[in-house]
This record gives sequence, C-alpha cells and structure tokens, in this order.
Amino acid sequence: MRLAGWLWTASSVCLGAAAPLLSLGRITMLAVFAGGVLFGLAAIFLTCPGELASLARRNLTLIVPAGLFLVFGLISSLISVAPVESSLKVGDLAVQFLLLYAALAVVTLCPPEARARTVTVFLAAMGASVLYTLGDSSACVANGELTELYRWCSKRARHRGTAFSVLLPLAVGLWLAGGGPGARRRIGLKEAALVFLFAVAVFLSSSRTGTVVVFGGVAVLLVLALFQGRIRDVWLAAPAVLLALGFSVLVFSMYAPDFSAARLDTTHAQLGAFGGREAAWRAAVESWLIEPWLGIGVWNFREFHDHFSHPHNFALEILSETGILGAAAIGLLLLVTAWRLLRLLGQGFAVTGMLAGIAAFFAAALAATSIFYGWWLCILFSVLTVGTAAVVAQVRREVPDR
Repeated sequence: MRLAGWLWTASSVCLGAAAPLLSLGRITMLAVFAGGVLFGLAAIFLTCPGELASLARRNLTLIVPAGLFLVFGLISSLISVAPVESSLKVGDLAVQFLLLYAALAVVTLCPPEARARTVTVFLAAMGASVLYTLGDSSACVANGELTELYRWCSKRARHRGTAFSVLLPLAVGLWLAGGGPGARRRIGLKEAALVFLFAVAVFLSSSRTGTVVVFGGVAVLLVLALFQGRIRDVWLAAPAVLLALGFSVLVFSMYAPDFSAARLDTTHAQLGAFGGREAAWRAAVESWLIEPWLGIGVWNFREFHDHFSHPHNFALEILSETGILGAAAIGLLLLVTAWRLLRLLGQGFAVTGMLAGIAAFFAAALAATSIFYGWWLCILFSVLTVGTAAVVAQVRREVPDR
C-alpha cells in the first residue's frame, strides 16, 4: 500500500532526526518525535493493527511497573499541598509514557527498511547537529565572559551539551553495528576524528555534567566491548575524547579564562562545581521524610525549596515526590529493561550502544535537570527508540554485526 509506505518513511525520518534537532530547540525536537509516532501509528493501523495488542501482552513486565508508578504518583499528588498542579503533571507523564510505548511499537512493527532508515537518519542528523553546536558554542564564548548574554547563551548550550553527551555512546555503538552483511566496523583514525569533534562540541558547551558523562559513556562502551571481545574495534574513542578535553581546555584558557575558572571553583556561590545543589539534595531527603511511602507529590519539590524547582538528581526527585512505592516501581522497570538488554548483549554492538546511552542518561540525570521535564525525557525516549530499531534489526539479522 503506497500510503502506508509514505507513512513509514515519514515516521522513520522523524524518529531518527528528533533528538539531534534539540540543536534547533526543545519544541522542535518534541514536535518531530510526536509526529514520527503519529505517522507510525497511522501506518500500523493501515497494515497490522492487531499487532499492537499482541506486543503489549509480550511486554507486560515493562508496562505494569510503569502503570504502578503512575498510580502511586497520582495518589501522592491528590493528597499533596498542590493537588491540581501535581495531578496535571502526572497526567502529562502518562501521555509521555504512552508516547514512548507507541514509539517502541512503531520501530518494532515497521518494515526492515524503515528501521534501517531510522538509524541512518539519526547518525546523519547527529553529524549535522554537532557541526551546528560547535558553531553555536563558539559564538557563546565570543559573546563575552560573564555577561548576561553569555550566561543565557551558555545555559542553552550547556543543556544541549548534556543531552549530546548521552547521545555520543549511542551514536558510536550504532555506527559500529551498521556494517552490513559480513562487515565488521571499527573506529579508525577518521572515525576517531569524528568522535573528537563530537566530544569538543560537548566540552565547549561548558556543561560539567556533560563532560563527566562523555567519559563515563565511553568507559561503558569500552567495558562492554571488552566482554564482547571487540575492544580493538573501539579503543581509539578513548584517546579521541582525551584530546578533545585538552583542546577544549586550551580554548577556554585562551578566550574565557575567568569563566572557566569559575566553573571549576567548587566554592563559587553561583557558578561553582555544585552550584548549591547539595542544598537541594538535602532538601529532597528532608521532604521525603515528610511522606516516606508516597512522597510529597510529583512537581511539588518547588513548594519546599525557595531556590531550586527540582533536586537536580533523578533518584532523589523520584524518591521525594513519589516515595518508596514510586521509586520501587521505577527501580523494577529499570531492572527489567537492563536484564532484557543484557541478555541480548551477544547479539551485536547495537545493544552495546543502547546500553551505554541509557547508562549515560541516568548518570547525567544524577546531577542534571528534572527527570520530569518533557524535553529531557525525549532524549531518553530517542535513545530507547533508535536503539530498539537497531537492536531489533540485529536480532532479526537484518543488519548483522559481524
């Protein structure tokens, strides 16, 4: 059916390009991701509508914990100090969970060529976004140190840098997995140069979280590659990232020495390495102790802290706002996801990239923005969606790893 083919094409292009389009704005990224899901659902209803229910039955171990989290979150919100706002946020999370499930269903049920296109578009869009980010971050540095314009510009760049640090290990893993029948890709000098540029784009954003996550993501890739017997295919990523750090430090020392010194100063009141977040972490623990089982209600941390609207730590945020029950539900969901992916580790490097991307996201979420922000969740959803497309292709031998 020609219409279904057009819809699959539009869906795969949108889902692959969504996360890299953060470089153009959060709303753009969210709109493109949602559009890809809607195009894909339309194609499913035209070709295989019965498969949606069958897929749901096969994934109850993932759906049930997510549903329990929403139920516990709704209960805690209804009895919180701001029930209306909190309940609306739970509704928003429910919509986002449905969006993620639909996206995963789309890349699972789509034709093989659509899965391959999703991954290809993601890698191509990441390359274009890295070049744009390099220019934008350089412009931020050129705007002048510690001015209001630079602070705003730098904040925008830091958020993007943190997001791209999550996407780096996924991009490397998917590139290594996409060699085609009988191929075995490895990171050579040309590929290491691309990793270098990707890392520089993150480092020049001045995102401290992103800087740490880049090294953590590459470390996870190396460890998983070691278990797969492919460390020789990946090892050049490590010196590429180290060289990128040295180059970025040189740029900051030449063009923004005072700002870079402030970013490294752990005692600085506003720009220090923790920026007062340790106070938010303590406040999260204190607010959790008020309602240990159900928490204070989703989105209600701002009611207990004057300066921060969220704890800047996903674990403390979930614990304080949804309590032990909500945290247990999310913990179960993460454990089931990790177990299912680890069982597929021998299938190829697509799983390696996806696991490294997920690990990088939650490592960043330990110090980054609120886990409940839609744009930040969309980065995770893109990792899961594009990663699932590549993993399904490898498991079905559509794109063999070796």
